[in-house]
Amino acid sequence: MGIHFKNTHSVRMPAGRKRALIVSHADEHIPGILLICQNTGPYFSLIRTLSIDYVVTVCSRFEGVREQIANQVFDLFIIEYSANDHLVLQMLELCRPAMQRGARVILIDGNPGKEFIAAAFAHGLCDYFPEPVQEALLVERVQSLLTKAE
Repeated sequence: MGIHFKNTHSVRMPAGRKRALIVSHADEHIPGILLICQNTGPYFSLIRTLSIDYVVTVCSRFEGVREQIANQVFDLFIIEYSANDHLVLQMLELCRPAMQRGARVILIDGNPGKEFIAAAFAHGLCDYFPEPVQEALLVERVQSLLTKAE
């Protein structure tokens, strides 16, 4: 009884070289995250950290969000759009089909009102982080949510 690898390829190397076995994990689901933010600069470190274990897509325009959600499956959405509460609620509506499949949404906001936060949770928001974000806590929360989803 041996080990069977799906999607393996044997590569023939030039004369005198050893052969290599390349294993593809195509059947393994790698969680996808859509980070929606107006300015990626403050989130560069977060993007780099999350990209180690997850497929991270970054979008800064509302129109782009619609396109990304239509073309890809995401397990988590992180929304940072502190200047426009109405737009955030529209984004939550766009995420609703994914949330019905189990996707989660985290909001990062610097100056929310209590009424807006209540409305966001009513629209399916899973968690809220005030700005400035403590990156280590946010990464831990992302890992926790995506581990539960598996």
